[in-house]
This record gives sequence, structure tokens and C-alpha cells, in this order.
Amino acid sequence: MSVLSALGVGAVDGPATIAGQLAIGSSSSFGPSWLTPPSSAEVGPHGWAPLDDEFEIAHVVDPRFHLPNGEPIFARLTYAGALEVAAREGAALISGPQVAELQQKGIQVGGVYLPDAAIRAAAAGPLARRPGEPMEEWDQRLRNAGMTSLSWALHHDAVFWSRLGSWPAGALVAGAGKHWVAGAPTGRAWLMGWWDASTGKFIQGLPNPGDAGFHDDSHHDYGTTTVLVRRRDGAPMGGGGSSSGGWLVAALAVAAGAVVAGIYLTSSRKRSSSSSSSSSSLSLGSRRG
Repeated sequence: MSVLSALGVGAVDGPATIAGQLAIGSSSSFGPSWLTPPSSAEVGPHGWAPLDDEFEIAHVVDPRFHLPNGEPIFARLTYAGALEVAAREGAALISGPQVAELQQKGIQVGGVYLPDAAIRAAAAGPLARRPGEPMEEWDQRLRNAGMTSLSWALHHDAVFWSRLGSWPAGALVAGAGKHWVAGAPTGRAWLMGWWDASTGKFIQGLPNPGDAGFHDDSHHDYGTTTVLVRRRDGAPMGGGGSSSGGWLVAALAVAAGAVVAGIYLTSSRKRSSSSSSSSSSLSLGSRRG
């Protein structure tokens, strides 16, 4: 077992130094905090996908780093940075109800929650589990040490892709992290995502109007991803990107704990894909159009 690793990260405005793989018991550090500057973020190679008759969405990536399958990693922007990218692209951040609509309509990939077994196995030295330490406390120490690192972002995305396999052109895909959503008060940040099929709810649910949220607009971690929304007719965005019909039905369905239709990938596919992904070498790629 190994974890895709990126230690010795350089300046966030330039390519990082990739240190190869992280084997069992080999990591006493996950590397420094890291994020994507807005100037480096771009719409992903899968482009824009229709969400409904009015709107289309796109995931934002960081093209400076690629996984072994050639896919760029998802951008890890702050909320403020995500708003900057949205404005540059003539778009808005996805709204909470639209996240629910995406979950209802898209190919569903279960949330990647870290630390997982692979990261726990790699932890060594000060990160190793202490005698008698409860699992919850150990996991929190690991999160404190690694949740904003490039190594965790890479591992999250490698697991995501091992579950998805491929991204069909024009397809809606749900589950690529938790998304920054439109409408947060000035200086604050709203997140929504990580669908829990066992409860029929999002682990991080729809924020209430005026809710300050858990984070300020400078927060970022391995799970914070950005999805943009724009009008399909090319008209300017307004009102934070909230649509006026289908999203309400989706939101009510989610709130009621309705069964969400979608594609759940089998565990056998996860195992086979994960094995091939984690054993591959990691390389930096050039910008992809």
C-alpha cells in the first residue's frame, strides 16, 4: 500500500517538487500548507456540462499538477479565490440547491474522507498512533498535520478517480469534494457536499440564509473544491447563480431524504482501479486546454 505524496512543496505560484510515493510507515510529515492561487486555476478539461435547461456547470482544476492517469488535480482555492475565478470566467459559484440538483442528476462518486486507511498506514514518527490513543483523536491529529497539504489533495483526487474511472464528455459528476457555494456573508465561506447515502443527507448541508458558516473566506483544505455555474444562453449571471425551477424540486427531495438516483460504483472496481492508480508514478504536466 502506498499514498501519492508531494513533499517538499515549493512556492504556490510555481510547480512543486514531487517526491514520489509515500510507503507504509514512511511519513513523519505531510508537507506544508498549500493552495491554488486564482491565477493558476482554470475550468477543467471536461468543460461545461448542462445542469438543467437554464444553467451549466464546470469543475475548476489546478493544471500545474497531474495524476498518473493524466488528469489535473482539482483546484484548492479559498472562498475568496473561488469568487475571483468565478468573476474572471463570467460565472458564479454553484448554489446550495444546485449542489443538490447535481447530486440528484450526476454520476455519483462517494465522498473521499481523510484520513483513510492508506494515510494512517503511512503515518510515522510524531504522526504514528500513540499507545492507547482513541482513533478519533489520532485522526484529528492527522487532519491537523495534513488536511491543507498538497499530499492530501493528491491522495483525495487519486481515490476519487479510482472510483470514477473515466469522466464521459458532457457528463455531470457528483462527489468531487465539498463545494464552495454562493451566498456567504462578506468575509465568510459556505461549503456543501459529501452525500451520505445511508442517511439520505449531505454531511455538510445547505447553509441557511445569513448563516456565517464554519469558515472564513481564507479557509482551504483537501476537500474544498470549486464548481462554477453560468447561464447556457450566455446572459450575465445574477443572484449568485440560483436557478428558478428544477433546483427547488431537488432541494426539497434531498431535504425529505428521498432516494437519489445515480450510478454507484462497485467495490471491486474501486479496488482494482485504486491499486493501479496508487502504484503509478506522479508527474507534473503542462497546461491542458
